[in-house]
Parts: sequence; structure tokens; C-alpha cells
Amino acid sequence: MEEGQCSVCSKKGAKACSRCKVQLYCGKECQRKDWKTHKKVCSDVTQTTFIRENVLPPQGLEPSDPMNAMLEHMYSLNLGAGLGLGQAPQMPKFHDEYKKVYPRDGAFYTKLRDSWLMSRMYSKEMVLKELRMNEFDERIFQKRWGPCALSYEFAVFLSGNPKPGDIFYNKPSSAYGYLPGQEIYQSMRNSPVPQQTFEFGETYVAVGFVDLFPLVVGTIAAKDESPSGLDPMVFYGYDRSVIVITRNMVLYQMMKDSTCIDSILQVWFSTGWSKKTLEDFQLSCHKVLKNLDPKIPSYLPIKELLTHWMKTSVGMKSVQILWTQHVAQHMLDPIPNLRHEKDRVEYARYISTGHIFGRENGDYVYGNLTMFSLPDSFKGFKREEENFFAAIAMNQIEYKQSLLKSVTKKISDGVQKLMEYIKNGSVTCHFTAAEFSLENKEELARIKMLNAKAIDWSNVPDYLKHDDFFEMARACDGTSTLHSLHFMNWMYYVFGTCIIDYSDRAAEVYKELVIEREKDFRDAKGSRPYFRQDNYIEYYLNYSQHALGKRYVKNFIDFFFGGRNVTVGDLIFEDFNPFARSQDTYFISFEFRK
Repeated sequence: MEEGQCSVCSKKGAKACSRCKVQLYCGKECQRKDWKTHKKVCSDVTQTTFIRENVLPPQGLEPSDPMNAMLEHMYSLNLGAGLGLGQAPQMPKFHDEYKKVYPRDGAFYTKLRDSWLMSRMYSKEMVLKELRMNEFDERIFQKRWGPCALSYEFAVFLSGNPKPGDIFYNKPSSAYGYLPGQEIYQSMRNSPVPQQTFEFGETYVAVGFVDLFPLVVGTIAAKDESPSGLDPMVFYGYDRSVIVITRNMVLYQMMKDSTCIDSILQVWFSTGWSKKTLEDFQLSCHKVLKNLDPKIPSYLPIKELLTHWMKTSVGMKSVQILWTQHVAQHMLDPIPNLRHEKDRVEYARYISTGHIFGRENGDYVYGNLTMFSLPDSFKGFKREEENFFAAIAMNQIEYKQSLLKSVTKKISDGVQKLMEYIKNGSVTCHFTAAEFSLENKEELARIKMLNAKAIDWSNVPDYLKHDDFFEMARACDGTSTLHSLHFMNWMYYVFGTCIIDYSDRAAEVYKELVIEREKDFRDAKGSRPYFRQDNYIEYYLNYSQHALGKRYVKNFIDFFFGGRNVTVGDLIFEDFNPFARSQDTYFISFEFRK
């Protein structure tokens, strides 16, 4: 945005907010429009800090600052070994690489510098020393065992000296969703999507679906011939979040109207929008609103949300602050494992800004309304620490020029193809906001009537008792329905899937895992040209869970499906994907035996 431009409408000659002296407005009307978002960050302290860290050149943040210099000197004298730190992993100084390209982004330089220092401590020797000490604090224990950690039943389970692969399971009954009054919604997926084939003339259902990403990365085709003259492929997306449903209604309308592909991609994935994106988005909001049946009560919150988005815009500076507040260390961990400097800098820049599918200078004028602006009556908020790259199955990417270009081309091409199918009527989509539980028999019966070719349950089973899930799936089952799902939290229930479970043997087991991991990397050499597989850097808890999980995931699968009258498909998972939010996500399918 040019200096002196209004942060809402981009009109020149704007004046600064009288309170924070940073956000610019052309008048009171634009200031009122932006206030719901801006008030979260509008204070002398917050804004002054933001200016000092993001606008002014960094002061005292050189690589030779005291902390960095001390560690460098310690390693150079080989004192690290004496302290149990061992030889520091060799890695590029990605914080300095970033600073060369973005010298004024001092705040993010600091985050990267701290991340670089943290990664330097991931040496094998340091890990072995910590494991030999066998001192894991309560925080690590709770992170490892999640909701099980504090229960009496779990304490009894541990007192019985369980063996690796033993199952602890004492899950309370619950409906799929969150606590009453809460609505944490996802604006993008947090796990990679396996490739799937969708057939014309068939119906597909997705529960907790988030978005149409499976149709973007999947294949849509006829069984034997071209789609000409065939019935359309029909997709039904269900989610408990009204925000997710409304967002997808608008994106679907944009694709039906053949809206500019850049506008669609920015609405879908980027924190920042161009002026044209805002105009295209609000036009599609108007069309969706016009087509809603006013007599259907469930459409009332959707109407309220659409009306709000049609009349609102969000300043980019406010959005930038909200986004950077939730940048976590695990989002930075992939950087030292990228082989090329260009990839490290471009990925870091995305994490810093959330900007994607646009030009760095000029395209990002407004914030993404679907991520950062809701009516006052809505109690929902966007899930923190979201990352576009977390949804990408990296084994599907053909690397050319740079990682960012390769990934964005893959997704852009997929959205373009889906848009063509939607425009010519070969693909039709329907979206419904609904809670899923055994009590919602009416909705379950409606899905059964669809006689779906396939139903994807996302990771709904993570939140339900297993008996309740299978009863619910059976209630939706058609004549030959394939059910698919994925597990993200299964390791909370399997002893032996984390290095801290091994107590006095932890160091010995870790050495075995290192040998296995190095062999895996040698076998996969060349399959991921953008990863530094020769010197992969990974936090040992994540690494050990990934390696040990592969040993014992079958124990959990056998437990989950044990005694069920179902035919189970193959496990699907992706190795070597540092962008995935969970390295231990497994996908599987099943069919009920008739």
C-alpha cells in the first residue's frame, strides 16, 4: 500500500488513527468499518512495538549478537561436546538469507534467528544426554499423552508396566465438535490429502470437510469415456461450522461465475487480497445471498455472515499483526531442511505474512474477510497456526524452479480444472452446516438416502467412542459405500510410540531409530530434490514418534477395527514431509460387509 493510503478503501490523503498513530483512514466511515479488527491491536504499546520490529531497521540483531556469538565460539572450541551438546548440525544461516531480501522485517528476523539457534541444539549427542538423564518434565509428559495424561485410569495403566504396542483406551462419549458456545473453524486444511478418483455420475459425501481441496488434488473422470452426456459428479460437504459452509458457498459461486483465478486462490488461501479480489468476493456474496431461501431457518446465520462480508473490509496492517501473533516454532522447523536458499526465503516470507497467490508489491491491499472478520454476534474464531503448506502432499509435487512455484502451480492448475467442471455442470456441490452425532438421526438418514459412492469422515473418529462412530457410519451406509478417514491423535492411546515411554532404555532405542532414519534417507535419496535429506534436522520427540509410530500403528488399527464386520483397506501415509502439522497422520478406508 502506498504511503498515505486509507487501509480500508485505499483512498490517498488518509490520516493516522488518533490512538495508535499507525493505522490510516480517509474518514470516520472507514475507521468504523475496520474497528472490530483494529481494536484488537490498537494500543500505543502494541503498535509502537510493531513499528519498531516491522518497519524500522533491526537494531542489535546481527548474527554476532552475544547469544549467537557465544554458541558459535563454544562449538568452534568443541566445548559443546563437554556440555553434552555435541557437534552442532551443519545448516545454512537462513535468518541472514531472509534479512538480505527483507532487511526491514526485523521482528521476523528475530524469530528466524531464534529458530536457527534452537535447531543448532538438535544434535544426536545432546539428545542422548537428555535421554540418559531420563528427566522429562510435566509439560513433555502432557504433550506426549494429551487428554490421557491426568486421568486416574491412565495412572493405573502405567502402573501395570505396559509393553510397546499395548493400548490404553478410556475415551468419554462425546458428539463431534467443540465445547458449547465455541466455534473454532479452519480456513484451510491441516493435513495432506491423498489423491482420490471421483467418477462422473456418482455421489460423494465429506463430513468435517473444511473445503473442496480433495477435488482440487484428486482426479475427476468417467469410468471408461469422456464426461460428455454423463450425469454430473455430485459432492456434499458437511461441517459444523457455519463459517466454513458460508465460505465454501462463496468460493463455489466464484467458480461457477468463472471469476479470476487469482481472486479465488486469494480468498481460499491468502491472508491478503487485492482490490479486485475484494470486489469479486463481495459480488459473489451478493449472488449467494440472493439465491438463499428466506424461509429456511438454518440459512439465517449464513445470511448474516454474507451481509457482514458485503459491507466490510479489513486493513492489511491489522491482519498482519493478528497473523504473526500465531507463528509457532513448528511452522519454522521445515526451513533448515530445505535445500535451496530461494526456497528457504520464500517459505519464510509466507510464514511471516500469510501472503500467497499474488505479487509481493501491490497485490495485498486488504485482509482476508473469511479469516479475520465476523459479525459481533458470531462467537467463532479461526484456528491458530494455520499453514497452506500443511495441506500439501509433497510426494505429489513435481519440483521446477522453486518449491513455492511448484506448489502454487499444482494447486492453481487443480482449481482451474475444477472451475471448468463446475462451470459446465459436470460437478455440482452442496454444503450443509450440521452437528454429527447419533442423536442427529434425521441428518444421518438424509445421507443414507444419497447412496454415496464414498463417505470421507475426516478425523471424526478422534472425537468419538469407536462404537458410536461405527454405528453412525452404518446409519449413513449405502449399497456399496466406501468409507475413508484419517487418524491424527491415535498415538495418545498406544504405549511405545514415543521415546519417553522407554524410560531407562530411551537412549538405546534412540540410537536404533537414528540408524533406521539414516537408512530411510539413503533409500529415498533424490525423491525429494527440495529437502536436505543428507543432514535432516528434526526435534527428537517428533522424530521418535514418527519412527516408532510406524512400528505400532497396526496395533491401533487392529484395535480400532477389531470385531467389526468390515473389510479394511491399506494404510496410507506420507514419509518425509516436514510441513505436515502431524507427522503421524494415517489414512485408511473400509466397507461394511453386507
